[in-house]
Amino acid sequence: MPITIYADPPLAPTSEMCLSIVRQALTDARPAGEAWVVMIFGADQDVTHFDFRRGIKTPKSLTLAIQDDDASRALVYGRVSRFLRREWSGALAAH
Repeated sequence: MPITIYADPPLAPTSEMCLSIVRQALTDARPAGEAWVVMIFGADQDVTHFDFRRGIKTPKSLTLAIQDDDASRALVYGRVSRFLRREWSGALAAH
């Protein structure tokens, strides 16, 4: 099943980095075949808000301050991964 990502407003090129990190964290954590939807808000600002929806369940939210540098990329991956494991502890693989 797919990972569907929506952004409002549409992502700027610098925010594409964030999108690929979030997609990778979900790909690494989710059970095979499970559908996820991610809504991204404020990617054009200093703080980005994410709503993660697993299947048809109520979304869980995460807000991060993201900068476009290597250190920030590593932090985003780690924070998204920890968030997913914490919010869906019984359903996600622990990597």
